[in-house]
Amino acid sequence: MGLVPVARVRCALLFRRLLGSAMNSTPYHTRILEALSQLLNVAVFNGDSDEMLSSRSHRERWKLEAWIDWLFGQGHCKEAYEWEKANYLHRRTT
Repeated sequence: MGLVPVARVRCALLFRRLLGSAMNSTPYHTRILEALSQLLNVAVFNGDSDEMLSSRSHRERWKLEAWIDWLFGQGHCKEAYEWEKANYLHRRTT
């Protein structure tokens, strides 16, 4: 009878380990929007799969940047670019 709670804890820990980065503090809808942005960047604009459309539109100074900033708030594309630049450098150094 005492083993049941221990087994539940072990299963929960294994489940979290298997999910890995999916169990993070980023809200689900944000991760979905980021994935859609990356999909659009690859499928429509033939871009890199690790780069969001917001970041790329800022980096390449596309007119699309104004539309994205209007939709998500002023400076969104620049912030996305800065975040991805820091995140990319972090991944490359680890």
